[in-house]
Amino acid sequence: MSALTDFSISITRDKKFKIVVLGDQSVGKSCLISRFVFDSFQEEANPTIGVDFVVKTVPFGKENLKFHIWDTAGQERFHSLIPTYIKDCDSAIIVYDLNKQATFDNIDRWYETIVNEKGDDILLAIIGNKSDVGNREVTQEQGIEKAKSFKALFGETSAKTGEMVEDIFNKVIFKLTETLASSKEAEGVNLGEASNVAATPSNRKCC
Repeated sequence: MSALTDFSISITRDKKFKIVVLGDQSVGKSCLISRFVFDSFQEEANPTIGVDFVVKTVPFGKENLKFHIWDTAGQERFHSLIPTYIKDCDSAIIVYDLNKQATFDNIDRWYETIVNEKGDDILLAIIGNKSDVGNREVTQEQGIEKAKSFKALFGETSAKTGEMVEDIFNKVIFKLTETLASSKEAEGVNLGEASNVAATPSNRKCC
């Protein structure tokens, strides 16, 4: 049973959560989102221009949770746009390529952008992507320590093979709904297990 079906909650119909995915160009942000939402991977793809988003809908009985997952461009010329999308987000995910040390070093810069807009009271996750490549420059221990320093969730993934992608995104989703679930359970409300998960696509490209 996945993390999404481990709890029962009552929510406002079509409750929305906003997740923003950040990181340097070509670390695989779009591919991670595509793998999680659509279970697909595109080997050759164009970089994201500006921002894009998809919606993952998780039904609970007669009600729904909607997760708007925003994909931001890693190119420097688009960085000025990103704070606008962070302001009202519920969670931020920073992605780096574990085969490129420079993308890991830049996590601090992305974290600073988040804190400048939201403070440090935000659900944060750090993902080391491209575990399938086999040319590691960043150790798992380094990733774990960095996540601990930011009090963030952590995972190493491969958007190409799908390894651990669902796991880390589901952890984010579960954490976002955990407080809400606890408050509703205290009221004695039980909607039962989640039914099938549906994804709503937008006009987007992978990677």
